[in-house]
Amino acid sequence: MRVVFTLGRRAIDVTVLLLAVYALAVVPLGRRTGLEHLRAILHTRAARDAGRELEHAAERLGQRLLGGSEPAPRGKPEVPVIPRRMPRNAIVTPATSEGPDASIETEVH
Repeated sequence: MRVVFTLGRRAIDVTVLLLAVYALAVVPLGRRTGLEHLRAILHTRAARDAGRELEHAAERLGQRLLGGSEPAPRGKPEVPVIPRRMPRNAIVTPATSEGPDASIETEVH
């Protein structure tokens, strides 16, 4: 029974996706459809420049991962020095904003 519900949900998901793609391609938003607006945005100079920069970054990443002909510049990472022991003057006590505990009763003679 659970399999039927899962398949039903997947069928609904695919149907909604297809309707969204259809609406993007066919339904006009002003003088253009959503797809035409998207194409116009992607054909701007800024979008082309961003695409070229993304392509170059992907090439550099591929060369670093796959060991391309150009070695990637590597520097020595700076690692902070961690003391082995705490200094003697470092006293670890919890900070309290309260006074002494008043719940302890003392005898008065």
